[in-house]
Amino acid sequence: MSRKLILYIAQSLDGYIAKKDGNLDFLSMVEVPNEDCGYADHLQNIDTKDNNIEQQLTFRRSISYPTGLVQLWYDRKTDKNPND
Repeated sequence: MSRKLILYIAQSLDGYIAKKDGNLDFLSMVEVPNEDCGYADHLQNIDTKDNNIEQQLTFRRSISYPTGLVQLWYDRKTDKNPND
């Protein structure tokens, strides 16, 4: 079965997707309550999620994956447990 690679990211006006330390707090500056900017629809159509699960674990609202399948690929060690 062939798959497509889909990159779905938020970017600051100066072209960055995160601060040097990986912080994404700039996203909260433009957050509108109950607005997902298409992210919920995007999650309905994919079965592999990004490797930025550490940041997702800190989000104020939970993100559910309708397929139930989550693959995490890390290029470094982490002490975070996505099941916590």
